[in-house]
Amino acid sequence: MQETKKALLIDDDIAICSLLTLALQEAGYQVHFQSSLTGLTDVIQTFAPNIIILDVEIGARNSIDTLPEIKAITETTPIIFISSHTQSDFIVRAIEGGGTHYLKKPFDTDELLVYADKLCKSNQLSRELYFGRTKLSIRTRTITFTDSDNPHRLGKKEFEILRLLALNFNSYVSREQILSLVSSGETSYEHSLNNMIFRLRGYLSPDKTVAIKTLHTQGYRLCELE
Repeated sequence: MQETKKALLIDDDIAICSLLTLALQEAGYQVHFQSSLTGLTDVIQTFAPNIIILDVEIGARNSIDTLPEIKAITETTPIIFISSHTQSDFIVRAIEGGGTHYLKKPFDTDELLVYADKLCKSNQLSRELYFGRTKLSIRTRTITFTDSDNPHRLGKKEFEILRLLALNFNSYVSREQILSLVSSGETSYEHSLNNMIFRLRGYLSPDKTVAIKTLHTQGYRLCELE
């Protein structure tokens, strides 16, 4: 049975969103629509869209500025920007920041569907990440080892940290980047982060091929052991 494609649609123009939602649903998509950027990363985490369709100007905010947050959650989900802003600097920023395509309003709905279908087929959201002998399931927030059928479910924050480290495998990720992902600006998370890294090391200990290394006071690296 083919899995339903999921589209996250964000636009503060309710009329346009109603039209696009209907068109996407008729094309076989499950659609989550919202008119603001509030809780964007949480929605991406829980809804796990195959594609994100994002208006550039959402209220007083520019959604291009949210690309680092989106990419920290999912590196692979295609992002189609839709906007009445046709200036080249908007388009350049959107594409260089990680957007996949930029459609200028007004556009034909069929054009959007063609791009969405093509991008979903060629670059769907990865449901699993592999490193060493470990599999990290995006859907269930569990880790499983190749020689074991017993998955271990991670807490939400632990999962977010391990996913970020896995997406940057063999490269250091700064403490600031991790804290911005899990702390919501709370300084108390400094101590909590140390505890979560300690627990993650314990969870990964059955896999003797990988480890989480510390760059003192700067960050962490999930890497292969020689």
